[in-house]
Amino acid sequence: EKDIVVVAAMGNYGSSQTTFPASVDGVIAVGAVDENKQRADFSSYGKAMSVTAPGTNVVSTILPGGCEKMGEPACSQSIQTNYAA
Repeated sequence: EKDIVVVAAMGNYGSSQTTFPASVDGVIAVGAVDENKQRADFSSYGKAMSVTAPGTNVVSTILPGGCEKMGEPACSQSIQTNYAA
């Protein structure tokens, strides 16, 4: 109603139960995939899922000027927000 985009993680329980707010109609619900583009073990799944994003072994920059692989589930959060933009 107010032209607001809401993006939320499906959940990190590895089950078909979608957590709030991803379960609300109109929310872009995001699941996580691994480096093989398969559902990450921890990622919840189901018909509410709108899109997936990398969720394991994501290489990211870190301070003071290096990079490292980030683990679940924090790394997919920035990717899902970029998708919405």
